[in-house]
Amino acid sequence: MRIGIDCRQIEKAGSMLAGVEYYTLNLVQNLLKRYPQDEFVLFFEKNNANFLQANAKGACFPFFKAKRFLPLVYSHYLTARFIKKQKLDVFHAPANIIPLGYQGKSVVTIHDLAIYNHPEWFPKQSKFSQNVSVPRSLRKARKIISVSTATKNQIIERFHIDPQKIKVVYEAGNTFLAHLKCNERMPKPFFVRAQLRDQGLGADKRARAKNDEGFKRVINEFILFIGTLEPRKNLVRLIQAFDECLQKLSPEQQNLQLVLAGKRGWKCEQIDRAIESAKYKNNIQVLGYITEEKKQKLLKNCSAFVFPSLWEGFGLPILEAMAAGVPVLTSRVSALPEVGGEGVWYIENPEDTTELAKSLSKLITATPAALQELGNKGLVQAQKFTWQKTAHETYNIYKEVIKNRER
Repeated sequence: MRIGIDCRQIEKAGSMLAGVEYYTLNLVQNLLKRYPQDEFVLFFEKNNANFLQANAKGACFPFFKAKRFLPLVYSHYLTARFIKKQKLDVFHAPANIIPLGYQGKSVVTIHDLAIYNHPEWFPKQSKFSQNVSVPRSLRKARKIISVSTATKNQIIERFHIDPQKIKVVYEAGNTFLAHLKCNERMPKPFFVRAQLRDQGLGADKRARAKNDEGFKRVINEFILFIGTLEPRKNLVRLIQAFDECLQKLSPEQQNLQLVLAGKRGWKCEQIDRAIESAKYKNNIQVLGYITEEKKQKLLKNCSAFVFPSLWEGFGLPILEAMAAGVPVLTSRVSALPEVGGEGVWYIENPEDTTELAKSLSKLITATPAALQELGNKGLVQAQKFTWQKTAHETYNIYKEVIKNRER
């Protein structure tokens, strides 16, 4: 098969990979590895040699500078004409949108349709994609990959798409902890560690960690959040709930920290104001975007992971936290129960700050045995999701589309 995949999301993100870019990168890497007999055409805007190998060809869109002056023409018609010239058996658009001008056999991955239920969470520049590009891509595609059943149901309900056209293919997480010893993956109970330990850091190394840009003042027990700092992540309520919980703790326990790691998103100023208004604002650290290495350190050393999002198409952050053996508290909304299963604790109504505070307090005051049990359940649940499985199921969809004679 000659398979084309749009890889521009990886290129645009550079080293700051988030959900869609992370999905595309891992899918491509696993497809190339598992199916050497097939030919993959990877579309970029500039030369990218990172993926080039015997079964992969890089194809750079010509005239990409035209998007500055003619963004619609470039994104939907010049690109479509170039894709057509590659004579593909199937084209995969892994980031929600197929170029409007492309008429060949295609597959599109839909990650999230939250913008249709909550447009207030997104910038107005998204209107064209919301009203034109995504609906037409759903109708145009021969098959639609949904990253969760929750998203599939939303596609059916809003766009009246035939359920048989939609296949659920789950994402997976980073497996960086797969080779660690079990005792290195055990959750760290609250209020038993005076300082951050990174596989037995000595005093000199702890001092360096204190000054590290990725950790700042994170030297005590801490609750971790990883994700884009944006309205739907519900961080304003999390900050208020955390502040309420600290007020109820004993003075010696009030060194607990909340660490927010992730790139700044739309309307993140609301989060800044919430921190500034918090009584225990000095216990809240905002690290910004973190490298993979720093993410691993944070996950290995946090006492718990909290993700009170109001809507997720999948829920990659909680999956990676579970894979690290970290106790997870998340919302029972959208796709998060599909990912978390019985391996996490849930906030039933994340829009209720009081309930969020109660759930957070339950986590903070849990016994070491309860936290270890939760972490172990998370490990078991996380093993159900692998990139090898994602690649295999996606490849089978390609074959199904190619065999279908419908034009």
